[in-house]
Amino acid sequence: MRQETVPHYEISAGIRPPSRRSGKLRGVVYEIVPGGGMELWYCDHDHAPGIRDMRQVTRFQREEAYQCAERRVASQIAEGRLYLLPAQREES
Repeated sequence: MRQETVPHYEISAGIRPPSRRSGKLRGVVYEIVPGGGMELWYCDHDHAPGIRDMRQVTRFQREEAYQCAERRVASQIAEGRLYLLPAQREES
């Protein structure tokens, strides 16, 4: 059974750039639409200084990154730079 994709922004946290040497834990926003998705933005902050492996990130650090991404989506929608779509956190 095929599941229909509902367009939305996905709020995530990830090491960007993905290299473990120089990457930082950042809030990330993806736009998910039928046919695929695309990373739109990631923040400038390092929400987990010194950590380069997602398995070592605490819930608090991940929450900070999510909140950063959620603020970005809300501000971009308010400024008319993004479509008014629902934002949801990634499925863990």
